[in-house]
Amino acid sequence: MPYEGLVIDYNQDDWGQITLDSHLGGGAYGDVFYGVEVSSGREVTVKVIRNVESDLEEYRVKNEAAIDVESDYIVPVVSSKKEDATTWIILFKYYEAQSLDAIIEESGGGSVPHYKHYTEQLILALHAAHSNNIIHRDIKPGNILISDHSAATPGSLRVIDFGVSKLRAGESMTIPGVPVGTRPYMCPTVFLDGGKDATFSADIFSFGITVAEMVYGKHPWRFDFKTIAENVKFQLESGQNSMVNIDHINAKDSSFTSLVEKSTAIETSGRIRQWSEIAKLIGLELDLEDLGDVAFNGQCHLMNLSGINEGGVIPIKLDEGEELVLGRDKISITNKRISRKHITLKFEDEKLLIEDMGSKNGTWLDGEKLQAGDSAEAFSGSKLRVEDMFIEIVFR
Repeated sequence: MPYEGLVIDYNQDDWGQITLDSHLGGGAYGDVFYGVEVSSGREVTVKVIRNVESDLEEYRVKNEAAIDVESDYIVPVVSSKKEDATTWIILFKYYEAQSLDAIIEESGGGSVPHYKHYTEQLILALHAAHSNNIIHRDIKPGNILISDHSAATPGSLRVIDFGVSKLRAGESMTIPGVPVGTRPYMCPTVFLDGGKDATFSADIFSFGITVAEMVYGKHPWRFDFKTIAENVKFQLESGQNSMVNIDHINAKDSSFTSLVEKSTAIETSGRIRQWSEIAKLIGLELDLEDLGDVAFNGQCHLMNLSGINEGGVIPIKLDEGEELVLGRDKISITNKRISRKHITLKFEDEKLLIEDMGSKNGTWLDGEKLQAGDSAEAFSGSKLRVEDMFIEIVFR
């Protein structure tokens, strides 16, 4: 690795010259080094990201560098810097650790020692991220570090690599074509629509596959099937509605069967929603606040956040299967750029679906422009933009 031994003049945020002592790993997105500050001997993890030439690549770097979540189970960013026109450097707190990937491989097909302990820590990490409205979108063993692990003693788990994460609500952090995960860990619905509609539930799915891999000792389906579609077909034909063959988990630890089954449900509507409920499935009583992806009961308020109607409230009440068309008369009677029939709201399977009706000036939900005729799921706290009106959706 040509960068090993190189001394970089970082000189920002109280960091001076840093020696790239040894290469820890990397790939197409960048290389990661164990670094030591020359003047103080302080240790730091250094990610060097080269060839940042497109909006997509710059998005990924800025996104990862901006993550700021207070949690003992997420590796914190220390500093970031644009070194030159196409090179970025991100500094992370250094931990001497192994990837969960490596630990699973070391297990040789057996369960990972202390997998219940690590499952608890992963629950706490993802609850912390979701509490900050951040969806990781690439949870997998390769993005999880464990320090001080041994067969006799459990270690400490921390999540890394938020390069393809997104904010759940508000202005979008995504752009068209962004990579959104690793296929063997992606839920089918997210894979089919390219990751546009990734929600907290997508992270819960990837968490479930990761936990199954710890318990089972290897990935629960990718060695038997080449594609997501092949596995979905097999599971449905065998009468199972999750992406994991539950017989595999039962044979290893039946106390984890419900957790894996409910977190890897093929359909989002059948997937468990809250981290506190997930913890209870394996006997953990964790004091975790319920978050965003709560079931829709047919009632919500549309709260106007801008424009002449700022502060106004549109109450919505729908029966299961019912649709409601909203246009200029309900949203803003004075704004003629809003179409007379602008959006449709529909209550279906405990979800609020919103569809643009081919409006003249478009509709955005959580920063993503809706395509006419396609519906997208909204959540409590989602932001809707209709022309120049900004509306928050609040479930009742």
